Amino acid sequence: MVTFGADHPGAVTSGARVFYERLGFTPGEAAENGPEDGSRQVYRRSV
Repeated sequence: MVTFGADHPGAVTSGARVFYERLGFTPGEAAENGPEDGSRQVYRRSV
């Protein structure tokens, strides 16, 4: 899963990072920036 990077303004307002962490995902490496040039981060979950 790729979501907002920790420094992206949308990371807090959207709640995306907290949402994925509650589902058992853990942050991984940085991903390519999004279309608005905001940071992105890979999240992974072991199954």
